[in-house]
Amino acid sequence: MSFYHHEMLWPVLDFRGSLDDYSRLFRSGSVLYGCYWRHLRDCLRAGRRALLKDKFVHLWYEDLVSDLPGVITRLARDLDRPVDREECLRLVERVKFDNFR
Repeated sequence: MSFYHHEMLWPVLDFRGSLDDYSRLFRSGSVLYGCYWRHLRDCLRAGRRALLKDKFVHLWYEDLVSDLPGVITRLARDLDRPVDREECLRLVERVKFDNFR
């Protein structure tokens, strides 16, 4: 849905269809950036290869929303910069999505 709204707000694309219209285009890969699912598949494959070299961290938006402290802790550990509970909570407050609006 966010891609739909993004394209509706980008005048150069001149998309005037409904969400249902966009959903059909999205599922078939007929949007500006191609097939999302193929892109995601390729990204995950590349991530698995990079993961073997300790160069890839995969984050899901849903995890950021449901468990931001856990994501911060994991990311900090992966960057060899572990955080204690107090520092993690400060980071949680600082990076809340509402602070970026």
